[in-house]
Amino acid sequence: MTSEAEYTFRLRKRIIPLRLQVGYYPDGWLGALAGSKLVFDCSLPSKLEESVRNLIKELGNDGKLGCTGDSKSAITHQVY
Repeated sequence: MTSEAEYTFRLRKRIIPLRLQVGYYPDGWLGALAGSKLVFDCSLPSKLEESVRNLIKELGNDGKLGCTGDSKSAITHQVY
C-alpha cells in the first residue's frame, strides 16, 4: 500500500474514488482499494451531473462547516 492509503487509514478518513479520465480503471493496489468501493464516474460531461449529485449524498455532512467535526479543517465547495 502506498503512503497516501496509509495516511488516510491512519487519520481514519474515507476514500471516495472518482473517475476523472475516460476509460481509466485502476489496477494494482489502487484497483484493490477502489474495487470494494462505489466509484463516482465524472469522466464524461453526460455523467457529471448525476455523479456529483450522488457524491453529495454520499458525503452527507462530511466537510460542511458548522456540522460535527473540526470546522477548522473543513472544506466546502459550491457545485454549479
